[in-house]
This record gives sequence, structure tokens and C-alpha cells, in this order.
Amino acid sequence: MKQLFTIAAAGMIAVACNTEKDDFSSYQNPPSATSLGDLTISENFNWSSSVKGIVELTVSAPPYFTTEGQIVELIDAYGTVLDFQKIDNGAVHFHISIPQENYKVYARYQNTNEVFEITSTRQELKLAELQLENLIRPGKKSGGSKGKTTATNLILEGDFENSSFVLDTSVYTKLRNSGDWYVRDNNGTITTVNGSKVFTSSNPLGSADLLQSIEVVGDELYDFAYDYSGNSGFFLLYFNAAKDFTGYTTVYTNGTQGYATFLTPSTIRYVQIYGFCKQNDWLDNVNFVEAFEPDDDNDGVSNRQDAYPNNPALAYKTSFPTIGRQTLAFEDLWPAKGDFDFNDMVLSNNIEFRKDANNILVDALVSVKVMALGAGASSGAAIQLLDVNGQPFPTDIIAGISGGSAILDPNVTNGIIVFNDARKSLSPMYNNNGYGPDGEPQEFSFNITFKASAGSQIIVPDFYIFRSNNRGRETHMGGVAGTAAADPSLYNTKSDINGTYKTSTGLPWVIEVIHPNVSFFHHPLEKVDITTAYPKFQQWAESNGRRYVGWMLLGDKTKLYIPE
Repeated sequence: MKQLFTIAAAGMIAVACNTEKDDFSSYQNPPSATSLGDLTISENFNWSSSVKGIVELTVSAPPYFTTEGQIVELIDAYGTVLDFQKIDNGAVHFHISIPQENYKVYARYQNTNEVFEITSTRQELKLAELQLENLIRPGKKSGGSKGKTTATNLILEGDFENSSFVLDTSVYTKLRNSGDWYVRDNNGTITTVNGSKVFTSSNPLGSADLLQSIEVVGDELYDFAYDYSGNSGFFLLYFNAAKDFTGYTTVYTNGTQGYATFLTPSTIRYVQIYGFCKQNDWLDNVNFVEAFEPDDDNDGVSNRQDAYPNNPALAYKTSFPTIGRQTLAFEDLWPAKGDFDFNDMVLSNNIEFRKDANNILVDALVSVKVMALGAGASSGAAIQLLDVNGQPFPTDIIAGISGGSAILDPNVTNGIIVFNDARKSLSPMYNNNGYGPDGEPQEFSFNITFKASAGSQIIVPDFYIFRSNNRGRETHMGGVAGTAAADPSLYNTKSDINGTYKTSTGLPWVIEVIHPNVSFFHHPLEKVDITTAYPKFQQWAESNGRRYVGWMLLGDKTKLYIPE
């Protein structure tokens, strides 16, 4: 598979090999600067070691497919579902925040299990033409044949002992009414093989086909099995509540029996089985049964899919970041430049957004760890919840805060104050910068409860710090706007340009690293510039993140805070 994309502020860009020869001809920078302040960096660089941003996936399909309202899942390399969205106006949107190095994410169209590696911010998911011969796969998926089941067969006259057929010449992607066998021509007939009645073709020069539809429940596990000879077989076709054809699943064969155990996509309400055979081939003993799928909390989502199988109020979850934790390393002197050791405050963050069986937001579990506090001045930490475009929501979607010391921000809609003064909140007090006391990083955890107005929309948190004795003096990631509580009179003063939290030479007050391991990034020791602590940091920044995406693996350990 291809290398996963990375994202710059203006969009996703391919990751260049980090062994590529350096070329600084386009920069007026010293080859190996000893201070980040000596560099000029593109104003478009987002200073994030992550793959982060909005991905728009346009779904295209053959004309007999209906994809509107169907589900596309965001999955990792192991098939774990990270998020899912319904197709709206032919597209789905995901907000992705994953590590920049060696991590990939994929889109899976739930109704056909087709998987696409995501490689750009705007990408087409082109669904394959329906090739019926590809829907039967020779060989066993695992284990032996399924055998007969004692569960109630949902097929009418699946043994063909007393079968009759309704003629309907329509295409197989049109849903028939449930409760009858249908044929598309007059070639289908019943004969006896080894004492058992079977379906076959009466035309030596042509095949016969038959169809039957079954009403099903979405997100339910079903078993399908049948006996056959020769090259005959069945396909399983999906239809939604509006009776539109939306997808299909695969049937496996072993020479005498076809079988499938499959989970119906959540939007599916009918499965139409479509069989075919020639005169010397036959079909028999067709079984379609509901498999046992425990649902301990009776919320309509099976234990296997339920992230909270014992809580009927919760079913699904998504996370920020999508994978791992977000580390933010701050300089706290905004709008003045700092010393670029990025240890004035270092936060490690994660939010688990929890949803009900209808994919509606219920609450969020927030974890903020203070990894370092090297600043001389006192600062607080806060969060503002933004929409998928990074803009404030027009109305308040937070019902309350509980389970910790965090409080609602009275000056910011959908804002939370994690703590007002880190120095007073850390117990015992620590610096973790090689100058002053060390300590185990303290975690601040709490729960956000959402109003019904939050719905199922995507929420992107903006973690930032502010001066304890001057609430309006906020420090955000570059390119992120200050909140309603920010003091605009500080914009365009000292080194700030237009309230962008970047300098005139493109430098930041915050850098971001996303990784599954919270200890992956080690911040520099006090007064150690990040360009000397991490010798490849300069090349990474100058290339807009294209080169040396693993710069944090190549640090000088003598210049980093590494706890024992």
C-alpha cells in the first residue's frame, strides 16, 4: 500500500523520504542554526508533527447503486473503526489527527467492505462495478462447512419440496416482495436428485435464476448456507428501507456448500438472495437464519460493536487525537518571543467522545497531563470546542462539567478552564525541565456532558494556555484564532502578526506532536533551544514537514529532559 499522506496548513502533502539530500537554496537560513529565532519559515507551516485536518471523501458508484445515507467507516490498519459518517450529498467528511510517522488510515464502504487508503484531503472513493462471478469465492474462509442450523429459517421453501415461482423479469438489483420465490425467466424447474427435490434449469442451452428477499435488521449477524453442484450458487444483495440497492456481500464455497456469516450494515433492511444454475447443476437446502449476537445492555448494538456493552446510554466512541495523545509544548511570553526551549508548559491531551446507539453525542472524557512547567510566570490551561472547520459553534452545546476541578469558562461559549494557575494546581509542584523539582506528571481529568443540540457533529478541541493574572493573554497554536476572551489589543504588538500566533518570520509559540506513546516526545532542558536539542528540527520546519518527520527520534539526549 502507498505511504499515507501528511497535512500542511494549506492541505495534505506527500512525505518526502527523510534521507533525501538537504537543499536550503530557497532559504536565507544558516545551515545549522543554534536558535530557532534565527530562522525564517513558511507562514503556511502548522508546526505539527501530525497528520491532521479535514478529509472530504466523494463516493462514486455505478448508476444502479444508491449510496446516499450509507455509511463510510474510518479504520486503522488493523480494521478498528475509528469513526463513521453517513454519506451526505455524495460525500463524507472526517477530521483526522494521527501521528505523522508510519501510520495509515483507511475508508471502508460498509455495504461492500471495499477499503481505500486515504491519501489526500479530497479523494474519490470509486466503488467497483457489481461482478456477480466475484461474489462467490472458492475455498473456505476458515474452518469447515457451516452445516445445518436449528435456528428458524427465514427462507420460504428453502428445500424446494413444495416450491412455486413468481415470474418477474426485472433486473436483480430491483427488490422483490418478501415471502415468495421469483424467477426472471421460465427456465427454472424442480427435479429430484438423490431422493431430494432441487432447483435446476429446464433449458439445456441456458441457465435459470431465482430470487427471494428477506426482511432483516441492521447491525445483526446472519448465517447463510446452501447445497449446490457444479458452478451454481447464490449472491447476497443489500437494500435499504427505501428498497434501493446499496451493496452486497460475499458467499464462500467449498465444492458442495456455499456459506456466509455476515453482519448487516446498519442502514440495511432487506437482503435479496439471487441464485443461478444450468440444467446439469442444482441448488438445494437454502438456509438464512439470524445468528446469536449478544447485546447485554439491550441498546440495539451488539456487544461486538458496542464500545460500552454494559451501558445502554452509550454505544460508540471517537477520540481526539484519532490515534494516541496530543502533546503541546508552549512558549509563554506571547506576544514577545521566548527562548524556544518549549518547556514553559507541556501538555499531553486526549478526549474520548462517547455517543449513543443513534451516534448522538452524550459526553466526553477529557484527560490533560502537565508534563512540564518551566515558566517563570503563572499560566492556566483551557479548551475551546470548535466545529470541523475550526470555528466556534454558534450556540452552547455543553450541558455541564463534572468529575474534576475544571469549570465552564464564563467568557467563552463552549469553553472550559482546566485550571487557572498551574503553579497552584500541581501538587507537589514540579518543573521537569532540569532546573527545579521533578515530579510524576499530574493528570487533570473530567467529563463534559453535551446538550441535545450537539447532535452527531464533529468536535475539534483547541487546547491553549493563558496568563493567570491576565486572562486575555492567550497562547494558541499558530493559525488558531484567540477566543472571545482574548485581548485583541495585544495583536500586532511585539512579535505577533495579526493575532495569528506566529511571528513575521513564521515562528510559533506552540509545537504539536501526536503519538500513541505519551513519552514519545522529550522536551528540551531549560534554556536549550529546540534546534540544538533536536538537530533535524530545522530541516523538518524548513521543508514544511516534508523531511525528517521523525525529528523527535533524533534528539541529543544530553539536552533533553528524560525522566529516570
